[in-house]
Formats: sequence, structure tokens, C-alpha cells
Amino acid sequence: MSRFLFVVFTAPKEGREDEYNEWYDGRHLNDTLGVPGIISGERFVLADVDAPGTELPKYLALYEIETEDIAEIPRALAEARVSGQMPSSDALDRSSIRAAFYQAIPGPGEPEP
Repeated sequence: MSRFLFVVFTAPKEGREDEYNEWYDGRHLNDTLGVPGIISGERFVLADVDAPGTELPKYLALYEIETEDIAEIPRALAEARVSGQMPSSDALDRSSIRAAFYQAIPGPGEPEP
């Protein structure tokens, strides 16, 4: 099995941060963890530190994935959204979403995936 991280930046719509966090913590995180191959997930909020040049959304979610075929994960996520198993929230600012899959790089002496 190969290891990956699914990195997702998001932000709430103006004035709807509480609703956004309730949805993400109370529903969306668990829905995402229900996708086969996604083995853990954790959320972060942008630290209040002056970091010039950082133009990223306020919230970050990191999902750890183990799979033989990473292409299956975005397909499964899309299927869950379309089927209604992973509903979105109106409080999510969809224009803020930045997401990507990263493959783990083996350390020295570790076998290539």
C-alpha cells in the first residue's frame, strides 16, 4: 500500500464561521473518513502569526490515505457527494477550496512504493 496525504484548505462564508465549523466537525470530517482508504483526518486553523506572502484560506484539513490506487479516492469522494452521503454546507465558501493529493516520499533505506 502507498501512503498519501489529502491536503484541503477551506474557509467559511463571511459571518457563518460557527455554522461552518459545526458542519465540518459534526458531519463532514466523519463523512470523509467513511471513504475507504482514508484512514485519519485532522483539522487546523491558521495561526495568528505574521507570515508575509501567506495567502491561504483560514482552515486546513489533512487526511491520511493508504491505497494502491490514489485515483480511486477522488472518484469515491465525488460519488459520496453525488449520492448525498457527503452533503456540503451553505456556510462553506466554495471559492476558497484548495485541495491536492501528495504521495509520501520514502526515507533513506526505505523501499520505493
